[in-house]
Amino acid sequence: MKKLVFAVVALLLVGVAVVRVVGIVATTADAYLYGYPLVIMDQTHQEMVREMGLGTNSFSHSLSLPGPEDRKVVRPNNDTLYSLAWLDLSETPQVVTVPAMEDRYYVIPFYDAWTNVFASVGTRTTGNDAGDYALVGPNWQGDEPEGLPVIKAPTNMVWIIGRIQINGTSDIPSIAALQQGFIITPLPRWLQGERAASGTVDREDASDEERLSVLEIVDAMDARTFFTALNHLMRDQAPAAVDEPLLGEIARLDIGPGLMFDPGVLTEFAMNEALTIVRNKLRAAMSEDRAGLSGWSIARDSIGVYGTDYLTRAFVALIGLGALTPEEAIYPLAEVDREGQGLAGSYRYRLHFEADQIPPADAFWSLTMYDELGFLVANPIDRYLLGDRDNMVYNPDGSLDIYLQHRNPGETAANWLPTPAGKFAVTLRLYLPGEAALNGNWNPPGIEKIGPAEGS
Repeated sequence: MKKLVFAVVALLLVGVAVVRVVGIVATTADAYLYGYPLVIMDQTHQEMVREMGLGTNSFSHSLSLPGPEDRKVVRPNNDTLYSLAWLDLSETPQVVTVPAMEDRYYVIPFYDAWTNVFASVGTRTTGNDAGDYALVGPNWQGDEPEGLPVIKAPTNMVWIIGRIQINGTSDIPSIAALQQGFIITPLPRWLQGERAASGTVDREDASDEERLSVLEIVDAMDARTFFTALNHLMRDQAPAAVDEPLLGEIARLDIGPGLMFDPGVLTEFAMNEALTIVRNKLRAAMSEDRAGLSGWSIARDSIGVYGTDYLTRAFVALIGLGALTPEEAIYPLAEVDREGQGLAGSYRYRLHFEADQIPPADAFWSLTMYDELGFLVANPIDRYLLGDRDNMVYNPDGSLDIYLQHRNPGETAANWLPTPAGKFAVTLRLYLPGEAALNGNWNPPGIEKIGPAEGS
């Protein structure tokens, strides 16, 4: 009888241990999804400082469009040139000055350390006139300067990824002149009438030294490294008030602002297993079935402003850090045709828009070609995208056909977007999308396979 009792007790203890481990794994997964964007943001900052020499509280401008040789940023666009800045608001507010843009689309979004767009300046929100805007940190206690709009940031770290519409390489000199009007000045100096320098240019002229990408660096972190870094970052970049319920849960694992993370050997093993599981799930989400939208994946909800949608926030940090809000832009992505088959250069395709289904965008739209890794595709005509600013030929009824294939189609070459010989994907960008695109009444048509590649 005693042996039976001991056996039952042993089984119960094992059961309790299993339940505890399962609970640790689940909580660890929640904590990782929660903290992943903050760690990615910090690591991105470190790498940009190291590789590009970016300073703090000053702009760095791009003066060239990316090409196939640029392999640092996944799914780069040739629609806009970038102006980047990292702000540190812990000591003093900073005044961001923007120039007049006339009729050119632009946006200066402000991202907090958790990757949320908490405010933006630009065509949609403030118009195209010149202006000055004071960015203040969460703990700032000063008096608001008269006549100067004040934007309060949720965290002391702020990332600016400014975008200015560009209409081809010949437009670069015009953009360069506009970029010189972007200025960041400490508030006390601005109040005295001073203005800082406009910043550096040609940020692409960074070292070509082979380095791990930000994603690779974060993926290589074990639980101890990751959560120690997260605790340190949360001390300086305050979590939002809506995060308090989750913070209470993960605090049981010594994860939280300023806590000392020390899980112990057995718990650390379980946590490392949890990190592997959640990383695999994040990447699996990238290839989930998209047949419901004729092969397109379209994110319209919770992008840019995430609230407690920690999964979406982590996923966006993985595939497109610095995404704009849907009101500013949407990015339908297709890796399969309308039949759900993977896109490949061994076939020819057509994307047909009926006259009343041309992408509804108040600024502009474009379709960009990428290889299977998300980089631009080298081709004989150096064409990486097609859109409403290109001289495409519309059909007599107003409809539009875009041809996706590896070889030049001849008579329809004006509407040809070259593909690689292997697998590929396309992104359709709509800047200032119309209401139909935002509410789902408009979706892109499926990509139609029209035959094998010539010569195959």
